[in-house]
Amino acid sequence: ALPLPPVARIAAGVALQEIMIQAGRIDIAEPPESEIYFNVASRRRTGREKEGDWTSLPVENEIVEVVGAGGIGVHLLEVLATLLGRGCELRIFDPDVVGPENLPSQIAYSTADVYQPKAQVIAEKLMKSGHPGLTIRPFVMRYQERPRDLSAPSLRVLCPDNWTVRLYANGLSLRDGVPLADAGSSPLAAQQRTYLPGVSACLACRI
Repeated sequence: ALPLPPVARIAAGVALQEIMIQAGRIDIAEPPESEIYFNVASRRRTGREKEGDWTSLPVENEIVEVVGAGGIGVHLLEVLATLLGRGCELRIFDPDVVGPENLPSQIAYSTADVYQPKAQVIAEKLMKSGHPGLTIRPFVMRYQERPRDLSAPSLRVLCPDNWTVRLYANGLSLRDGVPLADAGSSPLAAQQRTYLPGVSACLACRI
């Protein structure tokens, strides 16, 4: 069966929207389809009494960690880097390499990137495309191996393919008091949930 990259892109787009809301760049966002629901803890955004537009101003002085540079993460990163401006740091975590099977759906990667670390490849591509004032740091490792001396980010974004890393990131966010945006997809559906420490139930509660 052929991969369905549009579903992953939907998940990436909804996650990107949530990142910008948490960073304070959007007042309210209207869901693209009525079938898409948002976690109530993320503030009410399904009403139509108020409309908000994307701002052209970049986010400044924030640290965002993105876990996973695969089907969802790679699409998210391509757009996210353009919205992070002066003083921002983008940390990319992924232990995997680009495989031939990734090329049809993860279109940021090419045949020249096969067997190269995903985090390193996408970081280099983003840096070459030019993002003044943005520091991009690739980490070719499992998120569970995240260096202990790294400062807490402003926001954690999960785009992995397993629950072990999600639970680990959930624990870190509870400890740090950092919002956790979790994006995922299946062949026919995409989802995104945001967990706010001290405000909403955490990811472990959902499980």
